[in-house]
Amino acid sequence: MNIIVIFCSFIASTIISVVVMRHKQRKWLALLSAFLINVILLGTAYWLLYSADTESQLFGIDFQKRYLLVAFIPVVIYLNYIILSFGIKRKKSEY
Repeated sequence: MNIIVIFCSFIASTIISVVVMRHKQRKWLALLSAFLINVILLGTAYWLLYSADTESQLFGIDFQKRYLLVAFIPVVIYLNYIILSFGIKRKKSEY
């Protein structure tokens, strides 16, 4: 379940960051939009999954490893950075 949520967040943030990069031509703005999308999607998924599980709320132990959702935010941002870097190099080489 966690992998599916992380993958969907990665795809959504990549699409949005590439669209922002093409329209605004600013890499930092595209990375900021990817960061915000990842924080919103992964943070909300973590909060919803945690609030639905009463056992983890009572005992404080998370057996489903939901913390991976929050821990993967920097990893997804780094992958978006690499994808945007290749897009910039490719666009400059077209001229």
